[in-house]
Amino acid sequence: VTGVQTCALPICFPVTIYKVYVASGCSGHAFKFSSVIGEIMADLAMHGKSPLPIDFLNITRLEEK
Repeated sequence: VTGVQTCALPICFPVTIYKVYVASGCSGHAFKFSSVIGEIMADLAMHGKSPLPIDFLNITRLEEK
């Protein structure tokens, strides 16, 4: 997946048909969030959810409404 987002936030979401989790957009501005992104991704991989508020990081936020 390539492209440019309008915001500078990373994207974290599950790809449930493949049982993998994706974290993307962690360069530049979002690089400072890499430690918390790692924590979120570990929570998702181990528990399928994170206690942190992560809905705003889902790729669905980029869908046209």
